[in-house]
Amino acid sequence: MLEVLRIENCPKLASILVIPIVRDMSIVGVHGTTVNFIFMCIRLGSWPFLVALTMESKEDMAMLLLDAQQIQSERPLEKLEYLALRGPSSLDTRSGLSRSRLMPWKCFRFVETLMIRGCNNLVRWPSDELGCFDRLCVLRIEDCDIQEGDISSSEGTLPLSLEELDISFCKHLVKLPWNLGNLANRISLYVGSCSALKALPDGMCGLTSLRELMI
Repeated sequence: MLEVLRIENCPKLASILVIPIVRDMSIVGVHGTTVNFIFMCIRLGSWPFLVALTMESKEDMAMLLLDAQQIQSERPLEKLEYLALRGPSSLDTRSGLSRSRLMPWKCFRFVETLMIRGCNNLVRWPSDELGCFDRLCVLRIEDCDIQEGDISSSEGTLPLSLEELDISFCKHLVKLPWNLGNLANRISLYVGSCSALKALPDGMCGLTSLRELMI
C-alpha cells in the first residue's frame, strides 16, 4: 500500500526495491548507480503509477543512460505530472544528441511541470529534450551553467504549451529563447539573478496572455 517513498543522503545505496504502487518518489543524495538503476526500471515499465518524481545525484555522471538493447523498451509514464532533476549532470548537453540519447526523454512526454536545478553540464539550451514534453506547462531552471551560446536562433525554443517559465541563478545566460513571444497561453515569466542577460527576445509583444512578469 506504500504510495510515498523518500530516500535522502544515502551515498552508498546502490539500488532500491521496485514497488509498483508508489505514486510520489524522491531519491536525493544517493550514488549515481542508484539513479541510473531507477531510470532503467522506469524505461522497462516499472512504477507505472508515478505522479511525482524527484531525482538527485551529486556525482558528475549522466543521469539518463541508455543501452542499445533498451531503445525498443521505452514506455511513457502516463500518470507522471511532476519531474525534478537535480545535480551536476541532471541534464548533460556537452555532447551532441543522437536518437538513442534522446529516447529516454520520451518516457516523460506527459509531464506538466519540469524542474532542473544545479546542473553544470547544461552548456546549450535543451530544445530537443524539451520537445519530448507534449504537455509541459511549467518549466523551472535554477542554478544551471548555461553557457553563452546563441539561443536566439531556431535551435533555442520553448514548448508552445508552456504557461509558466522561471529561470534563476543562471549566471552565464545571455539570451532567452527566441520563440518566447509565440507562447499564446496565459503565461508567467520570471527571470532572476541572471547577471549576464543582455536583452529580451524580439516579439515579446506576442505574449498577449502574459499576466505576470518579474525580472
